[in-house]
Formats: sequence, C-alpha cells, structure tokens
Amino acid sequence: MRQMDGRNAVVHDDRMAKSVYPQVMASTFSPAPTHADSLRARIASFPWEKTALGAKADWPISLRTTVALALASDFPMFIMWGQAQIFIYNDAYAPFLGARHPAALGQSMCDVWPEIWSELSPLIDRALGGETVSVEDMHLVMTRNGDAEDTWWTFCYSPLCDDAGDIVGVLDIAVDVTQKFTDARRIEEKRARLEKSEARFSALVSATSDAIYQMSADWQEMRHLDGRGFLVDTQAPSVRWLELYVPTDDHSIVMDAIARAIEARAPFMLEHRVRQADGTIGWTASRAVPILDDDGNILEWFGTATDVTASHLSREALATSREKLELATRAARLGQFDYWPQTGQLEWDDRCRALFGLHPGAPVSYETAFLAGLHPEDREGADTAVRAALDPAGSGIFDTEYRTFGIEDGIERHIHAQGLAMFEGQAPIRLIGTVQDVTADRQAQASLREVEERLRLAGRATNDAVWDWNFRDDHVTWNIALEHAYGHRLEDVEPTGEWWLDHIHPDDRHRINDSIHAVIDGEGTDWTDEYRFARSDGSYADVLDRGYVLRTPAGEPLRMVGAMQDMSARKAVERQLEEDRRRLIEEVETKTAERDRAEDALRQSQKMEAVGQLTGGLAHDFNNLLTGISGALEMMQIRIAQGRVGEIDKYSVAAQGAVRRAAALTHRLLAFSRRQTLDPKPVNSNRLIFDLEELIRRTVGPQIEVETVGKAGIWTTLVDPNQLENALLNLCINARDAMPDGGRITIETANKWLDDTAARERDLEPGQYVSICVTDTGTGMTPEVISRAFDPFFTTKPLGEGTGLGLSMIYGFARQSGGHVRIYSEVGTGTTMCLYLPRHFMEDEESEDATVIPSLSEQAASNESRRGTILVVDDEPTVRLLVVEIAQELGYDVQEAMDGPGAMRLLQNGVAIDLLITDVGLPGGMNGRQVADAALSLLPDLKVLFITGYAENAVIGNGQLAPNMALVTKPFAMDALAKRIGDMLP
Repeated sequence: MRQMDGRNAVVHDDRMAKSVYPQVMASTFSPAPTHADSLRARIASFPWEKTALGAKADWPISLRTTVALALASDFPMFIMWGQAQIFIYNDAYAPFLGARHPAALGQSMCDVWPEIWSELSPLIDRALGGETVSVEDMHLVMTRNGDAEDTWWTFCYSPLCDDAGDIVGVLDIAVDVTQKFTDARRIEEKRARLEKSEARFSALVSATSDAIYQMSADWQEMRHLDGRGFLVDTQAPSVRWLELYVPTDDHSIVMDAIARAIEARAPFMLEHRVRQADGTIGWTASRAVPILDDDGNILEWFGTATDVTASHLSREALATSREKLELATRAARLGQFDYWPQTGQLEWDDRCRALFGLHPGAPVSYETAFLAGLHPEDREGADTAVRAALDPAGSGIFDTEYRTFGIEDGIERHIHAQGLAMFEGQAPIRLIGTVQDVTADRQAQASLREVEERLRLAGRATNDAVWDWNFRDDHVTWNIALEHAYGHRLEDVEPTGEWWLDHIHPDDRHRINDSIHAVIDGEGTDWTDEYRFARSDGSYADVLDRGYVLRTPAGEPLRMVGAMQDMSARKAVERQLEEDRRRLIEEVETKTAERDRAEDALRQSQKMEAVGQLTGGLAHDFNNLLTGISGALEMMQIRIAQGRVGEIDKYSVAAQGAVRRAAALTHRLLAFSRRQTLDPKPVNSNRLIFDLEELIRRTVGPQIEVETVGKAGIWTTLVDPNQLENALLNLCINARDAMPDGGRITIETANKWLDDTAARERDLEPGQYVSICVTDTGTGMTPEVISRAFDPFFTTKPLGEGTGLGLSMIYGFARQSGGHVRIYSEVGTGTTMCLYLPRHFMEDEESEDATVIPSLSEQAASNESRRGTILVVDDEPTVRLLVVEIAQELGYDVQEAMDGPGAMRLLQNGVAIDLLITDVGLPGGMNGRQVADAALSLLPDLKVLFITGYAENAVIGNGQLAPNMALVTKPFAMDALAKRIGDMLP
C-alpha cells in the first residue's frame, strides 16, 4: 500500500531547498516548556547509556547543539544519528507519531517507521551522502494509530556532522500537508455531487407531475412555481404567494412549519390546504429541501407540491367509519392496522402497537415494526400471508396467526390477525384489519395438551392405577396398571363409579364415599385418602388414592382425574416397624428402670460418702472444742473444791473461747447450707471496703501490697454487711496464703449488666449486679482444685492449718443473698475470686459504730421502770431456765412452756403476753414460727424473738424476718440476749 505519488511529491536539490524553506531556516526558536511529559524532560531522563549514543554527557557538541535547537523550536523536527539511526524528536513532531509516542524516543528510525521505511530510506541515504533533500506533497500510507491512513508531507532532510566534520546523521524539518489534499478532494467531490444533483433535479422536473417551486432562503419570496395544471403558474417572483395559494385560516400552520424547517436546516414537509388552479380548495403534500453553501447557510429552497385532494377526501370519508370501527374494536379489545402497499404507509392504533411491544405513538413501518416485531420462526409465514391477501388473483382475505416478540418489552405474544384487501383494478391499495391477543387461549390449549400428554405418559409409565371419572355420564376409565397391580382385567371392569365403590373394603366404604363427595360437591379440587381396595383374588390392598376435580368457570364439576397407589408393602413395613418400636420401648423402659435404680444406688452411696466426710470433719472439730469445754469445767470444779477460786477465771475464759469457736463452726456450716439468718441492709461496697481496708492490711501482713479500686458511682446492694466483711476478709486471707513470698492483692468493684448469655454462664438471673473481685498474684489453682474449692472441709493447706469451710461459707452467703461467686485462675498467674450481688434500688445505710453491750447487772439496774409479760417456749430445760432467769432479772413477768401446744394453752386462757421468746425447733407438732403465727392471730401487736441454732428458711421467711420480729443465734451471750429483750420491750 505504500507509494510515492510522483505527480504530487517533488524532490529538490540543495539550491531548491534554500528557496523553498527560507521561512524555516529563519524561524524564531523559543524555549519549549519543561514539564514531566515534554520531550526536553524525557530526553533528560532517558537512559541513553543503554543506546549506541552512550551517556548524554559524552555526546558530540554538534549533536547536543542540534538537539537543543530542535527542542527550542515550535517547528516539527527529528534527528537521526549514527549507524544505529537513533531517533530523537521535539514536542512539535510528537503528534505525527500518534500511538508510537513516547516509545519512539531513542529507537532506530527504521523501527519507528517500518511501513514507510522503503520510501524514506533512499532519501535518508542521499542526505547521509551530503545532499540536502527537500520533498513537497509526498504521499505516504502510515499506520501510526493502528489503521492505515493516507497522508501528504513536505519536509527537508539536512546532513548533520559530528565534531570531526564527518556526516553521521540527518535533521528533518517536516510539515503535514494532508489537510490541503483532503480539502481539495472534498471540493472536487462536492462539485461532482452538485453536478449530479442538478442533473437529477432537471430529470425530476421533466418527469414529475407534481408542481415544482423555488423559494428564497427566508421563504419571503416565491421565485418560481410550475403548477402543472394543479396550481396557477407564477409569472414573476412574488412576495404575496401565501395569500395567493394558502387559505387564510391555514397561514399560521404553514408559517410555523416553515420556521421549524429554517431553524433546523431540515427539509420542509407539510400536508395542507391549497387554492387550486380552478379556484377551489384542495389539499397538497408539500416537500422542500434547503440548498446550503459551504458554511451551512441556506441559499434557497427547492420543493414539490403533490395533489392529494382525492386521497385526503377519501381519508376524511374513512374517518367516520374508522371512528365507528374504533368503538367496536375497543369494546372487543382489538388492535387496528391499515396498510397502503403502494406508498408503504402503515398505520397502527396504540393497542396494535402494544401487541408488538411498542409504546403509544411509536413510529411504525412494514419493515421496522411489523416484520421486525414478528417471532423469527413466524416472520416468513406472516409476510407470505400479507402478500397472498394483496394478490389480485386471491380472495383478498387476510386471516392468520403468528407470534410477536415485543420490540421494546421483549414479551412473546400469540396474535390472531384478520383483514381485507382493497383493490383498484388489479392493483392493491389497502389492507385493513384487526389484531387480537390470543396468548392466554393458546397457553391454555398448550397446557391442556401438555397435561393430557403427561397423563397419558404417566398412565403408561407408572405402576399406579390412573383413573378418569366423567361426572356427566358416570364413566370411569382405568389404565393397564389396574390389571397389573390388582388383577382386574380392563374388559371385565364396569366403567362406573359404582364398581370402584363396591371394591372398597366394607369398613372403609362409607368413609371414602363421604370424603370424595365432600370435595366433588363442595368448592375444592384436591382429594386424598387411604383405604383398602379389593384385588381380583379377594384379598385387600392398602392404597393411597389422590384425585383432582376439573370444573367449569362457574364451578360445576366436570370430571375427576386421579391415581391409586398400592401401599401394601409400605404398610406391612410400617406395621413391622411399629411392632419393633413397641418392643424396643419396652426394652428401653426396662433398661431405664435398671439404670435409674443403679443411679439411685450410686447417688445414695455418694450422699453417704459426703455425709461421712461432713460428719467426720464435724466430729473432729467438735471433739476438740468439747474437750476444751469439758476440761475447763472439770478444772473449775477441782479448783473450787480445793478452795483455789482465784484460778477459776482462766478456765472460764478458756471454756467461753471454745464455745465461741464452736459457734463459728456451726455458723460456717449454716452459711454453706444457706440456712444462716442474714440481716440484709443497703450497702455501698466501696464504703465497706474502705472501712475494712486497714484491718485487711494488718491481717495479711507487710509482705503483701493491698490495692483497692472502687468503681465511681457503684450501685447499692442489699446484703448482710457483717457477712460481706467476713467473706472479703476470708478471701484476702486465702490470697495471702497463696503468696508465701509476698505479692499484691487487688480488691476491685464494678457495675455489671448481665444479659441472658452472661447470666447463664454465671448461674444467675439476667439483670444488674455489683461485682466485688479479689485478685492475687499467687500460685493459682488447677482446674481440679477449682472444681472442688466450694466443697465443705476441702482444703489444700497442710493438716491443722484450715477447716475447709471458708469458701463454702462464702458460697452459701452469696447464693443466699441472691448472687454467686466465681473463680478465675490459672496455675502460675494468680487467682481472681468474684462476688456477684444483685443491685438494690435504695440508698445505702451509713454504718453504725459498734456499741458496747452493758452487762446483765447494769441492764437490770437500768430497767427498774420496765413492765411487761414474756412467754418463753423452749424444749431444752437448761436454755429455758437461763432465758427465764434473764427476763426475770430484767424485771419482767415470765410465763414458760416446753412446746407449742403448751404455749397455745396459755395464750388461749387469756394470758396477756407482750413478748414471745421461742425456740425455732420445737417438738409437739408445732415449730417456733407456727407458734408465733398462731400467737399473732390472737395478739396482733405481739413482738416475737426467735432463738435458734438452725434456722430453716421456711420458718423465718427465706432468711429475712418480718417487722416486730428478731432472732438470736445459739450460742449467745447472756448480756446480748438481755439487750435484745430490752430493745424489744423498752
């Protein structure tokens, strides 16, 4: 494709170059801008050391000077240097390279322009030989942007010398003159088109029967009109043409159409009324095209005016009939079409457009709407049907069905089209008709055929006995499976519903007859039931029968189709499985009973083991305490007998100490069993820990650092503050023992919201809790130790250094207070023990200073003015004796009873009682709480003081006492009992 156009390309010698390019040689060079994409920047950063030119610093002065000259010039230039023909160019030349820029920089020139190298190489060789080569209008076919393109160039190749004066390169100054050639070609083509247009126009004027007119650019002047007998010819140019040819009422219509055509520089087309040559008003279809100059300005208009009076009158006459047809087709939901085969005009109403998937008012034609909207498989058939209707040799009737594939909505529809062709002589002029959407009917027919075919195939393929019951004649047909499955030969079967009902087991017959007629006579369609059906040998098969009722649009039952499935094998398996299940249940119940007995025995064994452990521990500790008490009392007795009464006090002190230790032991046991009596109060845990901090520090010793971290705004909790203090002190002592070499104890409080998951993990109810955590840096616990830490008498301390009741007491206190205690520990990392106590929505009470209880003699001396009667109830004579003496010592009247019935007899005899002091555990069928309740029913203002060593929750109200009630726990000091009595009866 590459060539040199010898007619256009001119090669000059040195002398010609000097005359052709004086302006080039004298051009003013201004520095090109330097930016990241400029050639100056690219040349500066290019790795020239990797090319034959070497590093830029080593270039000859002549090369550097030439490159600087090219980069400073706005004229397109390139430099080819050396035997490697290295290609360097400036920013003005870069657009000539197209997509090859910037990759062309530093490449061999033959690789830059491979498609034109054969044309350029001889010229370059001449320049390298010392000749200045100038070329004008050289034609080159280039593929610089991927596609071949015709280009024309004017350029000059000048030899370049190195510093030694040897010719080693070429400098090119180029001009792209392609536009000059394309402009010339465009002018030539335009002239040819104009000549051809004028020829066609002359032929049109000679051949057409239409009126021909010529108008000025602004339509103000009609320059010429050849009316062809239809309109009056012009005698001279006229500016009154609108008055002469167009009725006054239509002036605005015509001028508006003209204005739109002028504005759009588009053809003018309008059908309007016109004054004909005979003076009558007719109709014309006027069409005119603008003639434009090279700049697109309108020079004048040429147009034709066609006489369409007859066709317009026909259309008006047709409009009335079409209106009537429109009303009829709208009622029938039909679309209308009107096809004019002579002109190709096609008219559709919007219903017809919708059936071809077009929006209302969409333009239509036979090819772009009708044929394009047909299903590809139906296109040829529908087109043939149209042509057959338009064939004068035919009937002219158009009646066919086809599918459309919506042009805009893509919906497939089934269409029934009907129409009638109209002829003038032997020429068809119209095809008018209607289209109707029959998609639903065809889909219903297809579905029915598919269902029937499926039923037929299913009847042949299935083992089920398929039946079809026609209600109108009570005719039932069966498939061959009735014979294969049940042995009834089809020729022997009576085709009635009665035969089927007679072969149903007598026990099932009435039920099945009712169930199937409930569906048939109702509004349902589906029926399913199970029954026993007689085989030909008299045996019965278990069957599952399903049927479907077909109804008329009014709901009348027409027929019922169904299938009867033999379920005998499955029923037999089900019966066997039921028998196996029953037998298995019996075996499981037997095994379960045996397992339950074994588990009961195991639990009893574990219980006895736990009781043995508990009683063993209790026996050991109580025997030690009883030995101390018994020994102290014996020594007191001996010293009294010896008259050495001065030594009695030390034995008395020893006995009382042993009693206190025994009381503490039982207190811990009750705490673990959650049966101790609590005195809960609103408590601020931060304040309690602050008050307790100094005692904890003294208890754990100087080797242990104690840190308290109190949550600001800590919630109040309802607990027994004394028990909470004991629990915290116990936890800190345990933490100290886990850090024999010293360490740190951190006591931290926090508010906790426990959701369902968090509460479930802690065995608590969801809600708000106060957490009090004691953390040490000690040895930690193994999982096995954690699992047993709350067991009574379990301890990891050496023998004799712990009772094993500390953590069990804390556990019991926390659970009885509505909370919990959790252990978090790992061996070697320390332990955290956390108490979780429920939030209490009341302010905490300020802790009261401990008060000194006066001695019994001091209280007796101060109670001389007190009066009242006390009833003492206790089954232990010694305890009852002591309580009676204390009450009498205080100055009160005293009544006593050893059990509940005795106390009730005193009360029922009218004895006035102010205070009831009763043991909780009493013989005779009434415990202390029952005695108190009975007494309160007689004396509502009665005050009650319970004495107990073991308080059942059911007796004292879940560990909390009612108003006007108090409790003292055995063993108690006589002074404390006296003060409690004095407080209740002031």
